[in-house]
Amino acid sequence: MKTHQLKAFLAVHEAGSLQAAALQLHITQPALSKAIKELENQYGVTLFDRNARGITLTAYGERLLGYARLMHETARRARQDLDGMKGMLNSEVTIGITPISSLLKPLVGSFNEFQRRQPGANLRILEMRPAQLLEQLRQGGIDFAVTSQVPVMESALEWQPICRIPNVVVVRKEHPQRHTKSLRVLQQTDWLSLDPPKDQSTYYYQLFAVNGLPLPTHVRECTSMTLARMLMQSADLAALFSREALEYDHLKEEFAIVPLVENIPDSLISMVTPKREIMTRAATELFQIVLEDMRKRYPEFS
Repeated sequence: MKTHQLKAFLAVHEAGSLQAAALQLHITQPALSKAIKELENQYGVTLFDRNARGITLTAYGERLLGYARLMHETARRARQDLDGMKGMLNSEVTIGITPISSLLKPLVGSFNEFQRRQPGANLRILEMRPAQLLEQLRQGGIDFAVTSQVPVMESALEWQPICRIPNVVVVRKEHPQRHTKSLRVLQQTDWLSLDPPKDQSTYYYQLFAVNGLPLPTHVRECTSMTLARMLMQSADLAALFSREALEYDHLKEEFAIVPLVENIPDSLISMVTPKREIMTRAATELFQIVLEDMRKRYPEFS
């Protein structure tokens, strides 16, 4: 896939029409059509359906889309990395974190140390749900992630476990099941989950799976931690929190830990990267700073 073909494919997908994509790329519509046709001939498939609704991806196009985005991001970062070596451009690093991993205390110091070493660097920190982080990693949207999900082994990603964080089940202090010791009893009440309840890579799902229980029937899914907190303050909901979250005074005062006797799985915190050889120098430096600071705080994972 040549660079002009890659740009043409992505532009047509994003714009939804040949005319709009051609304007976006500042090329003629025949030149754009030729690039798409060359790409389709190269792979021997049709990438777009052309109909009254415009231009949409075929199943082959959908499959190629992730690879195209990754190639585009890899090429952009390669150019940025080389320009940085020549002193032509300030570097940019984008990392992803989950709400649980954002509570890790060494991260603030790691980010500040990186900015001290790289004062001209642009650092972007994006909070996402675990599944979103992995998709962004696969497509090259972020340089690396500090995530709190069950590891997903695949050849495109490298996982570096850095620590375990104990989890607890919490409710508001007025909850009628505040003192129950049985997860089976609590399973019958209403729950709140920050992730899709049926996502097997989440510790919410694992909480019930490891104890041989079905998922609760009544679950509110809320990806906003701020709104989730307000919902729990106003209703009798149970949720799985990290114990580190309760080290913050405002949460400690609002919620109570339910003294369950069942096994509650810890969150395994990992740093996840694409293949290290395609990371920029700036991203690699930040990765090493975070990893070293985490190993100092959690030496059992060194």
